[in-house]
Amino acid sequence: VFANALIDLAEAKVDQMSQRLRTDPLRGAHDSYDLAESKLAQAQANVLTLQHKRGVLSTELEASSQMAQISALQTSLQRNQLELAELRDNLRPNPTREAVLVKSIERHHDLIVNLRASLTSDSLGNASLARIDAELNAAQSELQLRQEMVSQTMSLMESARIEVNRQSIYLATSVEPVLPDEAAYPKVFTNVVLAFLGFGGLYLLASLTGAILREQVSGA
Repeated sequence: VFANALIDLAEAKVDQMSQRLRTDPLRGAHDSYDLAESKLAQAQANVLTLQHKRGVLSTELEASSQMAQISALQTSLQRNQLELAELRDNLRPNPTREAVLVKSIERHHDLIVNLRASLTSDSLGNASLARIDAELNAAQSELQLRQEMVSQTMSLMESARIEVNRQSIYLATSVEPVLPDEAAYPKVFTNVVLAFLGFGGLYLLASLTGAILREQVSGA
């Protein structure tokens, strides 16, 4: 019982000594992972906020849409220009039809200019598509970087856990405690006490016997 109690005490002491060795690396890895996750959430929020603020989900899709509109307007503009040219080739062109075609050509031209300008130039209260693209690319690059950092910190945390398990200090009991052939304590003490009591009893018995004999001799 005493041997097992000493082993338990030693194991508790060793565990206490190695506790800091096990917890410090893991605590640092967990802190880095939590910080990386917080930065990732912030980067995701920045991308969503920018998309909502600019009203653009993807600059590539927006640019493709505007280029398609420009192409359609140019086709319609060329058709109106050809129709106006054919109308003016007549000896007596229709003035109303001519005026309508001229206005249509002007409107098409203005729309094409405005759409092209929105791609590269800032208008009143509105950012150009090029500026929005730059802002979104920067935010998405930040988001990608934060995702990579979260992945790296997760790998570091797993490596720290493996390293801590590898460096853990523990006791191995190769042989279980067994009873000795002859106990040194407390049986020796018990035997001494018993011997003392035995010899004391013999001494008292001898003393009483001697006293009785002396009384008998003196009485005779």
